[in-house]
Amino acid sequence: MAEMREFRPEDSAEVASLYLKVMRGRPASTNSKLASYFEHIFLENPWRGNGIESLVYIENTRIVGFLAAMSRPMIFNGREITVCVGSQFFIDREAHRGMGAFALLRKLFSGPQDLTLTDGAAEASAKVWEPAGGDIARLYAFNWIRALKPFATIQEHSIRRKSGTSWDALNGVIGFFGSAVDVLAQRAFPGGFSPSSPFQTLDVDANGLFDTITEIGWKEKLKPKYERESFTWLLQEAAAAPSGELRKKVVYDQTGKACGWFVYYLNPGGVCSVLQIYSRRTDQFRGVLRALFADAAQGGGACVKGQSQPKQLVDLTEEHCLFRQPNSSVLVQSRDTAITAAIHRGDAALSRLDGECWLRFAPEKW
Repeated sequence: MAEMREFRPEDSAEVASLYLKVMRGRPASTNSKLASYFEHIFLENPWRGNGIESLVYIENTRIVGFLAAMSRPMIFNGREITVCVGSQFFIDREAHRGMGAFALLRKLFSGPQDLTLTDGAAEASAKVWEPAGGDIARLYAFNWIRALKPFATIQEHSIRRKSGTSWDALNGVIGFFGSAVDVLAQRAFPGGFSPSSPFQTLDVDANGLFDTITEIGWKEKLKPKYERESFTWLLQEAAAAPSGELRKKVVYDQTGKACGWFVYYLNPGGVCSVLQIYSRRTDQFRGVLRALFADAAQGGGACVKGQSQPKQLVDLTEEHCLFRQPNSSVLVQSRDTAITAAIHRGDAALSRLDGECWLRFAPEKW
């Protein structure tokens, strides 16, 4: 007999074990650290209490499926709305061959939220999402990549994904010669691989960043709504992810006025992943973007990677960014067609700080 219900604290150990089996391909086992993280993130986050709950699918007294959900407030057309951010979604296909994944999604979509979204959905989730009544936000589904060290970027994105003796040997050769070649490339093309910006940056804490975001704001119809306490919690959790050093910078123009900000993970020698970047005026975005590239280059990053924002595509292209379709999708669902229409035409300030990409599940080894 199958049933669905909300996720409870006593489920955390079983859900963690199921995650290791389904998502990591490891034998189901006890992992108290992972279990505590499930409970902490989905049952103790500061946005709980408005009827949006993570779900478990139970069959023959065993949990065989899980769909995580987290409430977040946003603003649409000047009014506050409730957004459900979908996260970890997995089914044990060895124990369940039915329609559990579809049932979990339909149950989630029937909740009190105005919008459901996820920005890290695997291909399997996307295949279930659309038949259940959702859409793929294709304008937001591309990643952009800006190389700072060309050979290190190639090594990071291609060769390290391969295995075997020949690939390992090639990886070693590139690692040996790559640093010298990258230095030559940066000297030969300083504007391309050693970017600079007319703007200055300043490190800030959560309070300083919150004040800047509140003062500048967003221009899109659909945009985040931050509150100081929960925003501080969010950045603390993002900083705990083993994705690199979380850097928070406010950008100032030549007059000393704040003109934008960015939040990203600095990884010396590796990929620097952007969680959020924005500018006060559209004509200032390229300066803010170049300030980000310069900061990552100074910190030794091989490349910078971010999520596409439709209104920024021209600037990203002119700043030598490459675009690729990752193995994950940005998925949305709403009973209010005006909300989904705004997303599909690119009138939404959706960043990885507002989805699930700041969570520790994927980068943590557990």
